[in-house]
Amino acid sequence: MTYEQTPTLNLNLYPQGKFAERCVGFVDDLARWEEANQARTRALKKQDRLAREATCKVLLANLHQTWKRDQAATIGVLRVKNHYANRRAEIGPYVTYKSVMILLDFFLSRSLIEIVSEGRKHPDAKQGIPTQIRARQGLIEYLDQDDASPFDFRSVYPQLVLKAGKEDSKRHLTIPDTDEAQQLALGVDQINKMLGFHWADIELPDAELKQIDVSGLNLPEALYQERTVRRIFNNGSFEEGGRFYGGWWERIPSRYRPHITIDGMPTIEMDYSAIQPRLLLAERGVELDGDPYDIGIDDRFRPLFKETFNRLLNGKRKPFPYSNPGQGIVFNEADVGLSWTQFLNLIRDRFEAVSDQFSSGAGLKLQRLDSDIAQAVMLEAIILNVPMLPIHDSFIVRLSDYPDLVRAMESAMLKTVGIKIPIKITEPQPSDLSLHLSKHWQQFDLYDPSQDNPPEPELTNQFAPGYESYQRRVGEMIKEQHRRVFG
Repeated sequence: MTYEQTPTLNLNLYPQGKFAERCVGFVDDLARWEEANQARTRALKKQDRLAREATCKVLLANLHQTWKRDQAATIGVLRVKNHYANRRAEIGPYVTYKSVMILLDFFLSRSLIEIVSEGRKHPDAKQGIPTQIRARQGLIEYLDQDDASPFDFRSVYPQLVLKAGKEDSKRHLTIPDTDEAQQLALGVDQINKMLGFHWADIELPDAELKQIDVSGLNLPEALYQERTVRRIFNNGSFEEGGRFYGGWWERIPSRYRPHITIDGMPTIEMDYSAIQPRLLLAERGVELDGDPYDIGIDDRFRPLFKETFNRLLNGKRKPFPYSNPGQGIVFNEADVGLSWTQFLNLIRDRFEAVSDQFSSGAGLKLQRLDSDIAQAVMLEAIILNVPMLPIHDSFIVRLSDYPDLVRAMESAMLKTVGIKIPIKITEPQPSDLSLHLSKHWQQFDLYDPSQDNPPEPELTNQFAPGYESYQRRVGEMIKEQHRRVFG
């Protein structure tokens, strides 16, 4: 029998608002159930209660979202202790194997969920085939009594992830309780508060959005859930890595990024040109003429050059030719006009001043530097009230915020490393629809409740054909922003 991977619980998915309150209400019912069944003889410790509250939220959020996608669908639960223990640093301290098992038994006893199939071992499944469960209608009706909104569900991660060494990189280490760690976490918190207050979306026809095929990214659901970032460090050290990951905008193919809107408004993307080689050269006091990635071959091979440079910098041995046609990265000897060895030698000659850094793993230390610069850009933008979406050394902002982003990028680079690096701009292509919707956001910005009978900003009900879901999402977020600001 062939094994097909099935969705398992997203252990980072949490509900918000009244939905979350109803989830927590089950914890007291659970305590009474345990007492009646003599399963517990002592009062819950604070840690145990927090574990049950967090696990209850995660479990019910997953059951609810699965039901909303397909009432017949199931979600997998792994009854394996190591599955939870090995991910402790990634999922936080409170979602535990013990609390998951207790809550499953409790919900089963109340006929609130059902087991569709029991978990079992399988040679192709590393931790076995998960137990498949789904909610019963009565549970969904109770959870949905206030018309739970997609805005009520969010993937929540620890601010910092510290990966172990390369041989065990999937294992995450406990974050040390140090001043440095606290400062790093504080920066992430500030950025996530900014991201949570604004609405990022993709202006694509609703049918096309659903067809974007990215492993592990379920659109449009991810637009609601994957809206925060975390910093991921490598090799058990805060000195390596540190880039920001987590937002859905990072994971979609780059060709869709010009269609991203923020608060219903068209956007522009800017990034530092060749940031890593420029930073590496600056450490040696070397400045190259022109584009560091220019080695005298056709510009269409620039993505190949960039990827190969990064592999030389981050790897420990000579890289093999890498191919990713979707990103324009393909090495073909006849097309390039060079052998692979000749191509590598051109790169080494171009960066002769820092060639000793190749195959040294120095790239991860540069990532710490460029991620610090990225954080400085975002924190400065927050002061200017400019929402932005980070993609490593690239930033997406509303078109109207373009001048502020330029200033923030130039200022952050000078303050952090004392040099200037050219900024590349991806020209925006605002559509008639995004320009139309932006007028509604401008109405919101101008709204002043202190005036007599001020008109409240509203989104038109005249939907563009094929974009109905997109417009509804933007409209609902405008209303949510209005509620948060003015009550």
